Amino acid sequence: MKNVKFSGMLRYGDLGFSLHRVSPARDYRPHTHDFHELELILSGSAINSINGQSFSVGPGDVFIVGKGATHEISQIDGLELYNLGFDGRAMRNMGSDLLKLPGFHALFLMEQPEDPTVRRLTLEPAELKKAQRILDGMYEEYNQALPGFQTVLLSGLTQLIVLLSRDYSRSIPEKGTWQMASALAKMEREYPDPLSISGLAESVHMSERHFRRQFEKLYQQTPKEYLQNIRLHAATELLLQTELPVTEIALDCGFSDCNHFSRVFRQKFGISPTGYRKRVHSL
Repeated sequence: MKNVKFSGMLRYGDLGFSLHRVSPARDYRPHTHDFHELELILSGSAINSINGQSFSVGPGDVFIVGKGATHEISQIDGLELYNLGFDGRAMRNMGSDLLKLPGFHALFLMEQPEDPTVRRLTLEPAELKKAQRILDGMYEEYNQALPGFQTVLLSGLTQLIVLLSRDYSRSIPEKGTWQMASALAKMEREYPDPLSISGLAESVHMSERHFRRQFEKLYQQTPKEYLQNIRLHAATELLLQTELPVTEIALDCGFSDCNHFSRVFRQKFGISPTGYRKRVHSL
């Protein structure tokens, strides 16, 4: 089975993603990728298969083929699509407010969902026009490569990701792996509040035990560790960008008191919050 390499798809290595508009004339035999692949169908139809699970696609359909998944396309009829290849790092460099959208977690950050075919949605005609307009502009810049084109491309990618993440957030399934996406987005939005793991589990209609187990399976860390890292990241931003007292920063970022904040900060970074602020400002 052929394994398609990201390095072979990239035209500009430092851009972090590839973009192609294709009209396949023949079926694609089973293959894998060492990157994630977003496909947006402009016209025509086909049968797609991801890890042996098949589904039909037509105009407006968008789906993600995850890294390492076995992908196959058959029964192609007048198919035209945009293909955008990316790795996880490209998506994690998007604006931090995207993390507040469940659809962003579900579509672009979740590495190994339980059902690989659920990372898909169908855009309404008006939304498809918006997405195609963005991609058409990106494709023109991608091919012309005029000075400043990378900035334009990154701006277009951000607009596209926001559009798709918002759309998916409105239609996200209530059950299954995507419950994790809703919980993650809640953490990102409400981290200053006194969130509990039992409360997070309840908010997505899961038992606490099942929630913890599924979370650790997907993210290789506990929900408590994930939430604490969000709070620590927010605290480092405030330490660098403001002159707020450390105690105020601790409370603003969801820590119960300054001593607890200082202890976990030192465990994470090997230095106190005050020392961190002084060291960075002295550079």
